[in-house]
Amino acid sequence: MKVKIRFLGYLALKIGTELFLEVEEKITLGEVAARVLEEHDLSQAELRAESLRVSPGHLRILLNGREQSFNTLLQEGDEVVFLPPLVGG
Repeated sequence: MKVKIRFLGYLALKIGTELFLEVEEKITLGEVAARVLEEHDLSQAELRAESLRVSPGHLRILLNGREQSFNTLLQEGDEVVFLPPLVGG
């Protein structure tokens, strides 16, 4: 099945704004997040499933626009968004 992956902020500049990922059935949000982080050389971040944040920098990972447990199973057409912390002044 296919899921859409979107990147915002500096991740969009580094990776691109979106891609489609072919994944197996019964895959969790955490498994997809770990795969994307590893494939795009962001694997130094550690997933913390209890808070849906990634260290360092508290990267947020949203499923269909909302925070969900990393144990949530994905469905065909779901959208996973990687949202880095906002900076500026």
